[in-house]
This record gives sequence, C-alpha cells and structure tokens, in this order.
Amino acid sequence: MRSSPDAAIRRAIRCDNGPELTSRHFLAWALEWKIDLRHIQPGKPTQNAHVESLHGRLREECLRVSWFINLFDARRKVALWKREYNQQRPHSSLGYRTPAEFARVALTQSYGKDMGCAHLENARGVSHFPTAPAAG
Repeated sequence: MRSSPDAAIRRAIRCDNGPELTSRHFLAWALEWKIDLRHIQPGKPTQNAHVESLHGRLREECLRVSWFINLFDARRKVALWKREYNQQRPHSSLGYRTPAEFARVALTQSYGKDMGCAHLENARGVSHFPTAPAAG
C-alpha cells in the first residue's frame, strides 16, 4: 500500500494564544484540514518573534485605524496594507531601504568582508602583513 505524496508533508502552524487563533472556528478549520496547531507558551512572544512583530504592526497600522464595511472590504484594505508593507516601506533590517531597492543593490553589490572594497588578496606589491616590507 502506497501513501500519497501529501502524506509525507507534515502540516503545522505555529501561533500565539490570542483569541483569533484559539477560536472554535479556527480549531475546527485546522482539524478539518489536518493541520497541527503548535501554540507558543503563554507569555513567551519571543518564541514567535517575527510573527508577533508583524501582528503588532498589522493591528496598529491597519486594523485599529480602518473601518470595514464587509469581508470583501476588509480583505481589500488588508491587501493594500500588505502590499505597502512588503514592497514600498523602508525596513530597518534592510538598511532603511524598500525591498525593491535592497534587491536592486544586492544584485550589483558584494556583501561580506569585501563589501565596497577593492580585492587586495592577489594584488602585486602588497603585503598581507602590516610590518613586512612590500614585495617587489
């Protein structure tokens, strides 16, 4: 007997203990789709820090400042916020550049020890040791 390809994929969602992720409807949906819910420990937001940060920004910048007429209107407004957040907003983790600017620079610039510098490892007449005389 062979199992389906999907059987090997373990589906799980890591989430906090907020009311939106502990409701009966959400729990029933996860059960119906055979998705394991892995709740973080109460009072330990650092176990899911990136998501906690995103949820905080979404709440403060979109949900608390918007009025939603219906579900369609809510989806539209959240999609607009998501596009602005992911494509147009400068991020501190990207050197205060937008993701598009960061990607453009990343394609043309080297990162690491050589960032923005000339490569001297194989240059003639340059010593790798500050006290040694230059080779001639």
